[in-house]
Amino acid sequence: RALSDHLDAANAPHPGLGYLEHIPAGSIPRDGTAPVNGEDHDIQLMRISALFSFLSKRYDESTGEPYLTTRGREKNRYAIAAASLLAAHHFNTGDGSVVREVEDINNKCPVRITVDFHDLESNTRSAVDVLTSQVLTGRRTPTTAIFGGLYSSTSIPMATLSGVYGVPQACFSCTSTELDNAKQYPLFGRILPSDAGTARAIVSFASQRNSEANDEELRFMGVLYKNDAFGTAYYLALKESEYYWIYSKGGGVQEEGFSDDNDGAIRVEGAHFSTEEDIDAAVQALAETGFRVFVGIFYTNDYERVMESAYKYGIAGPGYVWILTDGFGPDY
Repeated sequence: RALSDHLDAANAPHPGLGYLEHIPAGSIPRDGTAPVNGEDHDIQLMRISALFSFLSKRYDESTGEPYLTTRGREKNRYAIAAASLLAAHHFNTGDGSVVREVEDINNKCPVRITVDFHDLESNTRSAVDVLTSQVLTGRRTPTTAIFGGLYSSTSIPMATLSGVYGVPQACFSCTSTELDNAKQYPLFGRILPSDAGTARAIVSFASQRNSEANDEELRFMGVLYKNDAFGTAYYLALKESEYYWIYSKGGGVQEEGFSDDNDGAIRVEGAHFSTEEDIDAAVQALAETGFRVFVGIFYTNDYERVMESAYKYGIAGPGYVWILTDGFGPDY
């Protein structure tokens, strides 16, 4: 917000952002120091709204009143924000020290990037409010693109709205298969695979280990997942991948596909939780399956409570395997 406010108030070139001069219409005349391909051009301003979740909005169970808290990952969020600003600065100044393809691009491309940040508070209602009141409407310089969203649960309604307004959205951490629907979310894109790809990799890994160890117990996989857009879609992707295999043909050649071999399929059974109070019941349900391999689809702040419950019900420790997914920060 500070960067955005500064740009809105600026009436002179700003060296830190590639010598820009802010014009409400979005067209910025160059100061003549670096012609594009030897010619003077009007510089077009690309305004990117970065939508992150620095804080988390929760609601008091007794009063229903909202309150803000942290989820232990604010350092990572600020690091991503700083990296976003650095990337914009490198593009604006043609600095190829990190990405060599942008070397000298400021003298070839008449576009400069500005970035303004908005806190979604890890809450769907807050995300929609920020998007409609601060990003998509009421701005002198319209938003060119949206970067972020972080969670699938917040990005799904955001992708619907941004599609209606004709603003593309790029996300680096949303993996729900729901967002694979290009007709429903025509302007949404991401830079990592959806949960369908990672689910197949997990099932394939279990299949290969089962084949190598010839251990029938490795054919059964329990899944503990958070009951939200991310967790539910991931679990369903695992269920749909039960018959997925990667076949080795020797010589490093592999084929992949689905098999109708019931005896070789990996069986997936799941239990979900919505709040911390639900964790014991979900873990107990998994313990009653007798499985020894488990997949955890939840977040960093759920980890300690889940593992305490897993030890309590005897499904953690020697003889048990937990595969944790991408809901965790780099500290894990």
